[in-house]
Amino acid sequence: MRRVQAPSRGCNAHGIDHLVHASGWEAAFVAGNRDRLIDEWRECCSIPSVSADGAEATAEMADWLEQRLTRTFEHVERIPVPGHGPVLLAELAGSGTGRLLVYTHYDVQPSGPEDQWSVPPFAGVIRGGELIVRGCCDDKADITSRLQALDAWLEQLDGPPPYSIVWLCEGAEEIGSPGLGDVLAANRERLQADGCLWESYVRRSDGRPEIGFGSRGVLAFELSVRTMPGDQHAAFAPLLRSAPMILVQALASLADVQGDAKVTGFDDGVPDPTPDEESAADGIDPPTTEFGEHALLPLPPRELARRLLFSAPVNISGLSAGAVGAEARSAVPAEARAHVDVHTLPGQDADRLFEQIRSHLDTHGFDAVELRLVTKVPPAKGPMDSPLALAALGASRDVFGEPVRYPVVPGAGPAHLVVDTLGIPVVSPAGTTRLASNIHGFDEHGSLDDYLEHVAFNIRVFERLVEELG
Repeated sequence: MRRVQAPSRGCNAHGIDHLVHASGWEAAFVAGNRDRLIDEWRECCSIPSVSADGAEATAEMADWLEQRLTRTFEHVERIPVPGHGPVLLAELAGSGTGRLLVYTHYDVQPSGPEDQWSVPPFAGVIRGGELIVRGCCDDKADITSRLQALDAWLEQLDGPPPYSIVWLCEGAEEIGSPGLGDVLAANRERLQADGCLWESYVRRSDGRPEIGFGSRGVLAFELSVRTMPGDQHAAFAPLLRSAPMILVQALASLADVQGDAKVTGFDDGVPDPTPDEESAADGIDPPTTEFGEHALLPLPPRELARRLLFSAPVNISGLSAGAVGAEARSAVPAEARAHVDVHTLPGQDADRLFEQIRSHLDTHGFDAVELRLVTKVPPAKGPMDSPLALAALGASRDVFGEPVRYPVVPGAGPAHLVVDTLGIPVVSPAGTTRLASNIHGFDEHGSLDDYLEHVAFNIRVFERLVEELG
């Protein structure tokens, strides 16, 4: 394979100074290929692929990615998922016994009302050194930066890579990954690897990378109370049971004002933090400015860090009863509803928690409250010292700076499918995304310089994994 040449003096050198940690050919590569790398990222993001709109809405993106994968991998296969976009599976054989699984997803969230965007959501507008487009961070920066890094690294080699690489990309992650578990189970042997490079986590506002080794689970449920066929005049309030009052009291019985559960046995099964996990908590400085002046709990930073890692609060994410504002009226509402979610920790079982919550409500006199399961996703947890984990930590130091470690990231996703079905540890390193990137929101955006560092980082991951696999 041919080697990548360092850029000549006439090449656009923007980006070399920005890569303050990277050195050598990786920094030279991204600087000399800056426009090409960014153009491909923008092209990929400009293809709408909203999985919530059905399989046809992701078809063009699946075709584009299949063609792109054939430039890098020896074997590329489309695996149909009924009713959804296909899973793309690609393989590149290495000279050694080591194997790396790379996971991404090519679908994106709906853009929402276009008038909330400052630019058309799929136009791929570059403004002020940022690419503004739905999906640029979640998750298409991973797709193109990893492929670009892999191509660059392979061109540095005199033969095949030292380990095999398997690429897995699904088209329905944003709607719960339907069918992915079946694909993993049916291809268990082909997907075996020493580690799985999961989709990226975030970088802090100061540029420090955050890296996780698993993800939380989710238990989401709805509570509802109906006391009458319809709303009644508030003059009858002395006689009537109030659905909103019953509901808010039921909610207050589940957790205190900080969200800490008051349900018996709620934390049963959650192991105590290991010394390494305690050390990770010591290295975390919780964000204090991103959420607003009065948003954070009035706790010391150390306690906030521990809560971020080791607490699973009960979160009320939605309430509905009666009307407020201009539509307010003097009435006793007949119905009240709430949507609640818990981002569960390893050791917490969603089915058991759901039963405990039902039992708690009945025991405390809230048998009139109906409880409906909405979503359950198991948590996933891997070691912080696997070969891929060490490679990603080292690459983070090389390119981004000293990483902040999370035993499991605060968010949830389908990582448990890889961990549970394949028995492979997952690593979710920082990439292009920052807290201010507005992923899933309006004007989702990523910095061009951050993206270039992302490419350089991925090159270093591939290189460092050679050392860690021995």
